[in-house]
Amino acid sequence: MTSLLRKLKQYRLTPFEYTALNAGEIRLLRLRPSSVGTPSGSLITINLQDSEDAGLISYEALSYVWGVEPPDRFITLDNGRCLMIKPNLEAALKVLSKGKTDRLLWIDSICINQGDLDERSNQVRLMRKIYQQAQRVVIWVGAGKNSATEIINRFSGFQRQGKGHQWLSQHLDNPNNRTETHRHRSLTADYYEVEHVDHSGGHWPALVEFFDRDWWQRVWVRQELVVSRDAIVMSGPLSVPWTDVAAICHWLKVWTPDLDAKTKIHGGRNRSGAYAGEDLEYFKQTLKTKGKLDFEAMFLHARNCKATDPRDKVYAILGLLGDDTEDIVVDYSLNIDEVAKQAFTKLVSTNNRLEALIFSQNPNREQGIPSWAPNICSPFNMRPSRLKGQSSSLYAAAKGSVEKFSFLADGITLRVKGLIFDTIKEVSKPVPYSHGMALMGNQFDRVISTWRHLLFTWLGTMDIDQKYECLMRTITYDRDIRGRRMGSRANGLDWAAFFRFEHDFGARTEFEYLAAAVHRSNFEGAETDEAVDAWLRLCSETVSNRRMVLTTNGKVGLVPAETQSWDVACLIMGLDVPFVLRKIGVDVYVLVGEAYFYGAMDGEVLAGANFEAQDILLK
Repeated sequence: MTSLLRKLKQYRLTPFEYTALNAGEIRLLRLRPSSVGTPSGSLITINLQDSEDAGLISYEALSYVWGVEPPDRFITLDNGRCLMIKPNLEAALKVLSKGKTDRLLWIDSICINQGDLDERSNQVRLMRKIYQQAQRVVIWVGAGKNSATEIINRFSGFQRQGKGHQWLSQHLDNPNNRTETHRHRSLTADYYEVEHVDHSGGHWPALVEFFDRDWWQRVWVRQELVVSRDAIVMSGPLSVPWTDVAAICHWLKVWTPDLDAKTKIHGGRNRSGAYAGEDLEYFKQTLKTKGKLDFEAMFLHARNCKATDPRDKVYAILGLLGDDTEDIVVDYSLNIDEVAKQAFTKLVSTNNRLEALIFSQNPNREQGIPSWAPNICSPFNMRPSRLKGQSSSLYAAAKGSVEKFSFLADGITLRVKGLIFDTIKEVSKPVPYSHGMALMGNQFDRVISTWRHLLFTWLGTMDIDQKYECLMRTITYDRDIRGRRMGSRANGLDWAAFFRFEHDFGARTEFEYLAAAVHRSNFEGAETDEAVDAWLRLCSETVSNRRMVLTTNGKVGLVPAETQSWDVACLIMGLDVPFVLRKIGVDVYVLVGEAYFYGAMDGEVLAGANFEAQDILLK
């Protein structure tokens, strides 16, 4: 007996039984009005592909989080039969039923027979049309505190008066400059009050709680919101238009460069949902103008989202790709590893290149997924060197060489051409993952201390400027805060500028300079503080969940945290960055992940190689 039937038996309830749907049909829930008690309603069937049928019926589609709690609540449907649901959905239905008339809704967990894999697959293929044809999408973020919606309503009032963030930016030389904001207090008093009310944090705790709800992390909401004609966001009984929420998301990001820090300080578990909100609005506008979104960009975005079923990290974005979905068909009878391999094949077929290996990060081969395929069961555990569908890399480790690859008949082996150029000799402790937020000063201090031995060995004989250059290029993946390759001393770059305490404190090690640089008390002026924040975020992205290593040939690198001594450094022909591999057989390896090796990012290894690339088999 399934857990569902046990629950129903426990409450002496008769379980609801679905009748089969025909092609193109969907169910809608007619929710009855009620002020108290268990939600109740009935299911009706319409043919979504019949323009006359679908056009006569106006319905809303619910976007919500199913959650991890057990389904210990229920809704009463036709003939008194009951369907088990989870607490978050029950809370939404109780709010939505507080009216005088029936409400027609499409809700996936009620309107789809989740136990029928064929029906589930067929209905998911219709998801875009379901949300696209809905009169309105109702976004239920939960039944938490409501003060955030009041703040958003207040901010939207400024917007409607023509005094949005664009208006405000006209009065300030630098929207990120706190000194300027303070100087124009009389002009920006209303905005200042939205952000700060008192010494305890003002409205921030409420905003953090609102944008920390699980809805912002869920993968399916990307499609549900992006294809909608109209959307409202409900927090308990209060609602605001999506356009108002999108506006404050943008405002928070533009006017709050320390958004990560404020989110963490006020109890946020994740990066602020304001980042996700701005992404969602960008996707929505791009789909509106271009008619489809890019698979690589959306898949990389979905990889860090949450999903009850890992396959949804692929299936949830298919409705945003227009007709560009021939390589993947929604089929919940397929194993997770098969869907991951389909995603990899789709990424490769986009340009017939292997850059998709950069996004794999799967050395443990979870759920049987090959190490070369993306691990759709888990988010990125470190930031790839390339994200969001960027068309080109900053590096050229083996770019321009002949790239050859093929899949073996067993379906789990990828043959590539590669050049193994070094072996990992010593490894540091891994740097803890910062969950998308910048490491604080004392945390970064601890990072440097874990590298002390390896850095002394590597940097020991260099002059001071060489030390600064090597260290800064390595801990940033040789990028500046604008995402460009760093300049050189020939361009007038002062490598010691970031470590500006050398002359103030006398002879100290480079590790202490870096530690001092991330402590606010040692700086004066908002402009300098903003620059340090930017560098700290960049370094945090680079080092999180990575180790520093030394190779047998004296190279230093930043590598995945899973790297072990005696793993090898490899160039895969045609790709921009080196990789770490682990040997498990004759010419057979597990792909550990991409890496940065100082002095190996611009073709130096190939230029000095006297031997040809070999066939490498990746499992």
